[in-house]
This record gives sequence, structure tokens and C-alpha cells, in this order.
Amino acid sequence: MKKSTPILSRIFSSNIVYRYTFVTLALIISAISYNVFLKPFSIVTGGTNGLAVLLEYFLNINSALIIFLLYFIFLILSFLFLGKEETIATAYITFIYPLLVYFTEDLTYIIKPDNYLLAAFFAGVLSGVANGVIFKVGFNTGGVGVLSKIIFKYLKIPISTANFLVNCTIVLAGAFSFGFAVVLYAVVVLVINRIISEKILVGISASKAFYIISDKYLEISAFLTDYLKHDVTIFDTIGKYTNNKNKMLMVVIPTEEYYVLKESILEIDSKAFVFIADSYEVLGEDRSISTYLE
Repeated sequence: MKKSTPILSRIFSSNIVYRYTFVTLALIISAISYNVFLKPFSIVTGGTNGLAVLLEYFLNINSALIIFLLYFIFLILSFLFLGKEETIATAYITFIYPLLVYFTEDLTYIIKPDNYLLAAFFAGVLSGVANGVIFKVGFNTGGVGVLSKIIFKYLKIPISTANFLVNCTIVLAGAFSFGFAVVLYAVVVLVINRIISEKILVGISASKAFYIISDKYLEISAFLTDYLKHDVTIFDTIGKYTNNKNKMLMVVIPTEEYYVLKESILEIDSKAFVFIADSYEVLGEDRSISTYLE
């Protein structure tokens, strides 16, 4: 069993009120998504919520109770197969989320979407917001996800593959129970969920990082500093295949300057090698210092 490093211990012990406040708000949003959009339309999206929709249909038991039993079973499995550290991260959600589902059940009868597509859209948005916030403050959703981690640990199947297999099994079970048309709406939920949760987790890219290798690096760096007013970091690089030594420029610019810089680089050196990536967050007190690495 892996033990927390001192760094992780400090991270998770700091800002406790902030982290638990936001994870609770995220769980409220998830509970509303379940009661208003997923359960009434029998949309089985995978995960613990999808499995709960399926089991409530067959067992005719209160959904909050089903969710609690599912989370509790997966909590025990987590403790037995993954260890204490992994289990602690999901314990809060295990006990709080079923309560929130119970207290928001009446919303099922108050808010009534007109059709499946509206329900799928808003379920995706709300569940995406909830998941993004949960991950953003350092928690994980637990539940069915525990199975994927157990599969990874003991069968060495990548977690992404294990997640896909587990969730596909649940979605297909939903298709056989409620009809294959419902699967299409489940896909809408999952796609929107993924997009929204990722945007919340890493943010909307407001900057672009340019990595430029060019024989005319001095001219390009001069353009960056004199015209665009951005400092640039210059690295020494060696090509593995050719063993050629080059200079590489690295600069982070606002997204609105993307076109100007890209076209200007190619205007200066049409043979320049340019790699451009989204930059979601820039850290450091002084971002204007130019560094030259020898």
C-alpha cells in the first residue's frame, strides 16, 4: 500500500473547509442531476448513478438507499483491495451523497423537462460541473470507479480501458432494459460531461505556449520582445536523429495573439519547426523575466 508523502499530506490537510465546501456543493449538483434528469428518463450513463437507475428499475427500492448500498459495498472493496489511503478519499462521498439524493428527491416532481434531449443535455452539464469540481479540489468519485482501479491493480489493464469496459457493461444493460434508443441519450450525457468536467478541471485555455526551433531564432526572439512585448526563454537542444545542435524558443502568449505570432514566425523562417500547445495555467510571481539557458 502506498503511503502519503509529506507533500501530499500537507496538500490534503490544508484548505479543508474550502475543499469540503466545494465537494459538498458538487454532490448537491450531482444529486439534482440524478433526480431531475437521469432517473425520470431512465438514462443509464454508466458509473454509480447509471447502475442505481438500473437497479431501482428491477428492485423497486428507494434510489437513495440503492446508492448508499452501492457506495458502501465499493468502499469495503476499496479498503480490502486498494488500501486505507485510497479508501479515505471516497469515504465522505459514500455517506453524504446518498443523503443529498434523498433530500433532493422531491425535485423529480417539481422540475419536469419536456423531452429526452433536454434531459440528456442538462444531465451532462450538471454532472460535468459536479465531476470537475470534485476532481478540482482533490477528491475522487469512488463508487463504480473502484472496480476499475481494482482491475488495474490486479489484472494490469489500464484504468481508462477498465473504466470503458465497466461503464459499457452498465450502459448495455440499460439498453436491454430500457431500449437501445436510450443509449444515444446516454452518449450525449457522457460527451457533455467529459467536456465540461475537463474545462473545469484545467480551465479554458486563455494562452498558447509556442516552442520554436529555427536558425533565425534571434530574429524571432527580437520580434517577440520588440513587437509583441513578450520575453522568451531560449534553450540549447540536440536532435537525437541528426545530432544537430539548435536553439529552441519558448514563449507563452494570450490566445488572441496566436495568429499574429504563428504567421510572423513563418514569415521570418518558413522552415521553422513550431509546436503549439494550450496553456491552461501560468504560475510564478514574475512572468516577464527572460531566461537564457546555456
